[in-house]
Amino acid sequence: MVMEWSLIVGIGIVALGFIAGCSPLGLLNRAAAFSEARATRDVPYGGLPRQRLDLYRAPEVGAPAPVVIFFYGGSWQRGDKSDYPFVGDAFASRGFLTLIPNYRVHPEVRFPAFVEDGAEVVRWARDHAAELGADPQRIYLLGHSAGAHIAALLALD
Repeated sequence: MVMEWSLIVGIGIVALGFIAGCSPLGLLNRAAAFSEARATRDVPYGGLPRQRLDLYRAPEVGAPAPVVIFFYGGSWQRGDKSDYPFVGDAFASRGFLTLIPNYRVHPEVRFPAFVEDGAEVVRWARDHAAELGADPQRIYLLGHSAGAHIAALLALD
C-alpha cells in the first residue's frame, strides 16, 4: 500500500511539473531547494572561464568527509554544472563533500582536454580537501554519460 501511494504521488509530481512547463532537471532541482546542504558556486580550479566548480556540503561536518566529484554528460559539447544541484544536495545530505565542475567542451577544445580538466578537478580536490573538512584519501568519481567516460578514464589513469 505504501509503495502504491509513493508511486501515485511520484507520478503526480512529475505530471504537475510537465503541466507547469518544468523540465525533469528543473523539477529535481526544485525539490533540492529544500535541502540543508550549503552550496559554494563558481570556485575556480583552473584559470580558464569554464574551469569552475560548485561545491556542496552538509551544514555540520563531523569526521573528515569523503569527496564525490560528479561529471555531467552532454557529448562533450554541452552541459553546465548549474543543471545538477540536486546531485550535489543528494550527496551532501549523506555526508559527502560534493564537487560538480564545468569543463571545457567541443568545439572550443578536442579530446582529451575535457579529461585533462577532470584531472585538474581531482588535483584541486586532493589539495583542498583538508581545509574543507574532507578526506583527500577518499575521493570518488561519478558521472553521467560523457561525464561517466571522463570519470572512468581518470580512474584508470
